[in-house]
Amino acid sequence: MHANLDECPETGTVAQIDSNGCSSNQLDADGDGVNNDDDPFPNDSTQTADADDDGFGDNPDGGEPADQCPGTDQNESGDVDDYGCGYSQQDLDEDGIGNGIDLCPYSPSTDVGEFGCTSSQRDPDSDLIELSADLCPGTAPEMEVDADGCSDAQRDSDEDGLVDAEDDCPTGAQRWTRDSSTDHDDDGCRDSDEDSDDDNDGLMDMLDTCPKGASSGSDIDVDGCKDEGEDFDDDGDGIADTQDGCPTLSGTSNKDRHGCPDSDGDGYSDPDDNWGIEQGADYDSLNAEVFADSGPLGVNLDLLALILTAVAAIGGVIFASRAKSSKKRRMTTMMTAMSLIHDALELTDYFESTVELAAVEEKITSPMMDVLKKQYRRRMRALEDGVITPAEQAVLSSEMTDIKKALADGSISKEELANLLEDDTELDW
Repeated sequence: MHANLDECPETGTVAQIDSNGCSSNQLDADGDGVNNDDDPFPNDSTQTADADDDGFGDNPDGGEPADQCPGTDQNESGDVDDYGCGYSQQDLDEDGIGNGIDLCPYSPSTDVGEFGCTSSQRDPDSDLIELSADLCPGTAPEMEVDADGCSDAQRDSDEDGLVDAEDDCPTGAQRWTRDSSTDHDDDGCRDSDEDSDDDNDGLMDMLDTCPKGASSGSDIDVDGCKDEGEDFDDDGDGIADTQDGCPTLSGTSNKDRHGCPDSDGDGYSDPDDNWGIEQGADYDSLNAEVFADSGPLGVNLDLLALILTAVAAIGGVIFASRAKSSKKRRMTTMMTAMSLIHDALELTDYFESTVELAAVEEKITSPMMDVLKKQYRRRMRALEDGVITPAEQAVLSSEMTDIKKALADGSISKEELANLLEDDTELDW
């Protein structure tokens, strides 16, 4: 038995071969001298090439299919007619002008110009600019046009798709693709090299934390980010809005509430319409030595003034309303109340002048404050019960005048005041 003759003695040792010892790239089925792997038409010896990859052989004299348009554009090679021609190479209206340059591809006239249009089609808007050169073929009649066939309202000098009348950079970069990614604010200026304020919010990109954000809306801290939806620290004080006691006011307070104005820098916020010293605001917002909101003994001074005033007014009225009380006793009581008011004013002056706390405490002692608080609660209950009447208020007004005179001439001493305050029975109003 004889071995088969190797028709491809140079085949590599690892190549897959046929019964004749040849690999696929060594075979030439049609015998045209081009191996099957390199032959676009391995079974047609008359066609060995297809330069435009449209499935039609380049040899016009070869067998079918012969390519009548061997230079078909690669973008059209997948959609050719029976002759291997793409759309631009075809002539749909058979006027002798290929679709690729035919400006009137559906006018089957034989009397056409070099661009496939009849005389009436060459200038459809009658602006004396032929269609082949007219960049604005739809110009309204009687409109004055330039050499490109465009009126002022139609002109787009940089050909970016935005007419000059609406373009902030009408003679800028030419023929660029304009969309939301390249022209964020749609002003006709290319963001990358022509527009210094991409979102048109009035803040230059170099200073804008949100350079491609919204173009309008509230921006309290002027950082370029709109408060609604873009900025999570509207006042720019470093405190997130969700944790900021004053999200629209920049501040440094960090004790009673965070992120609010703190004029004296002591950590307690300045009082405002929604947050007073009762809630923890700074009693003296211009003096860092006066901390928080409390006066001597931790008592709020505004509340102290209210207590003292109520003691004088309510106590005096109730006392005057009692028919069995003597005038002298009423006078003594009212003078006591007025002295309390006088001392309260002195105390406030001391406090606002930042006198040492120990010196302030000498003006009103802890036992005296206990008496005032107890009697203040009694007066408030009496007021709620409707004890005070307009007539009693008139009596109080008259007696107050007498009390002022008594204070002026020293009719009551501080020793008497102290004795009255310490004797709760004597002051049983």
